[in-house]
Amino acid sequence: MTYQEILDASVRMVCEGTYSDSYTKDYTERAPYILAAFLSHCASLDVKYRRAHGLEEAEPFEGVTVTLTDSFLLPTVFSAAAIFYLSAMLTIEESEEMSDRFFALCSDALSAIEAALPTTVEAIVDKYE
Repeated sequence: MTYQEILDASVRMVCEGTYSDSYTKDYTERAPYILAAFLSHCASLDVKYRRAHGLEEAEPFEGVTVTLTDSFLLPTVFSAAAIFYLSAMLTIEESEEMSDRFFALCSDALSAIEAALPTTVEAIVDKYE
């Protein structure tokens, strides 16, 4: 999945998929920065998810923007949350109520990912000696 596909899904989520490209130009300009913020926001959960599922550790994302034609850096399970997050941020100025609903969906999706992670057993250190 590319960032462009996430943007396309997000535009359709906010019911603007039938308008011309010029109408959504603002969204296309802002999306790379918003998606970069999402990657940073999800960094610690991504590490936990990858460890729990035996996936290769990813290089930390340190940018402020992404290229829309690049592949989404997080596991696919994060894609719905990314779409909701982008939808929330793109609509925050036009409709605070709609933005809040999308942000709640994003939060729920991220919470579900974290809740589904298996527990880990670690040794307890006795600090009262």
